[in-house]
Amino acid sequence: MPFHLISELITQAKVQEQETKQLARQLEKMTNGLHSTIHISGEKKSAVSLTAFVLKYIEHAPKYLTVMVKASIEARMQEWIFPVIKLTEDFFLHPPSVVGQEKSLTRLMESAYLAHRLIEEINDRYFLEAGRVLIPVDMTTANLIIHQLIGEPFSNQLDVLCVELANDLITSRRKKIAQQTVGITPEKQRLWIQAWQHWSDVLDEKNVSIKL
Repeated sequence: MPFHLISELITQAKVQEQETKQLARQLEKMTNGLHSTIHISGEKKSAVSLTAFVLKYIEHAPKYLTVMVKASIEARMQEWIFPVIKLTEDFFLHPPSVVGQEKSLTRLMESAYLAHRLIEEINDRYFLEAGRVLIPVDMTTANLIIHQLIGEPFSNQLDVLCVELANDLITSRRKKIAQQTVGITPEKQRLWIQAWQHWSDVLDEKNVSIKL
């Protein structure tokens, strides 16, 4: 799977950002209008903190996909996980028209948001069907921050796209979910979750957080 191509896109976008400061200028304009629940330590460093957080969020995606491949092979869940991986990598390599083809950190932020939000929606739908999450990583807090940084109503459009894709994926595999649920023993579920544990704090950003 061409995850290295996603990493190359990120590297190219970082070089472009150093030259243009496009994302940094965009975030600088937004800092005063951020929701009160989002806390940024150090007013003078707010745009810097946000830019670092966004970059960390983007770079998480190819790492996330790599672990999904390894964990799904170990747990023999490729049939379920690989279609999700294909959709998420396409958000970067063959982005939908609503996102566009621009090779910048701003566009990659939108692609990363689609990837993480899709997985969040699939988890929600899978839980309703099977009583457990499919991919045991919680990106909700990070997604909420990125949702606001992208800005409404556009981020809402991206959410709708993710909901539709997740519904299509789950609906097309409803019978297989029932069969798979029977075949997943407590031990297999434990191993599957264990394979993800070391990723749970990947986006623990001290300078940008949500106060609940």
